Amino acid sequence: MDINYWDESLQTEIQSVTDLMRSLSSSSGSDRSNRINDIDSKLSRIRNILKSFKMETRLIKDGIVRRGFEQKYDDYDKRVKELQREAKWAKTEGNKRELFGGGSSHAATAEEEGDAMLNRADELQDKTQESLQHTRQMVDATKDVAVATLEELHRQRDQIKD
Repeated sequence: MDINYWDESLQTEIQSVTDLMRSLSSSSGSDRSNRINDIDSKLSRIRNILKSFKMETRLIKDGIVRRGFEQKYDDYDKRVKELQREAKWAKTEGNKRELFGGGSSHAATAEEEGDAMLNRADELQDKTQESLQHTRQMVDATKDVAVATLEELHRQRDQIKD
């Protein structure tokens, strides 16, 4: 039966993703990103295998056997959705760490995390202030060029009239 092949494939791939998810807690930086990308790829493969599994289930003529595999399909589907939620959370958590200056290797207290977030916010605000000042300088320079251009055009118009 082809369905047994898909059944074994699902078990293997789901176990592989589960193992990768467990290993995320001990990884950081690019290693974590690579693992998350591997998880996303494997989850995509699992969804395709799950479709094949469901199609093979529909081909089973014996109703009792078919219902057993339909139940397996429901269990696999539920587990895959759990893994997808966990992967999404892990990705979001990694993005938060990156946004707020990266995660530390030791467990930080809530106060330390809050201080780190405030420091990062101050840095972003300083960059924003610098960017705003730079933009103002560019606007002033543009105004100067516009005034000079207007004066030159008036001079040329007067020259043409004379």
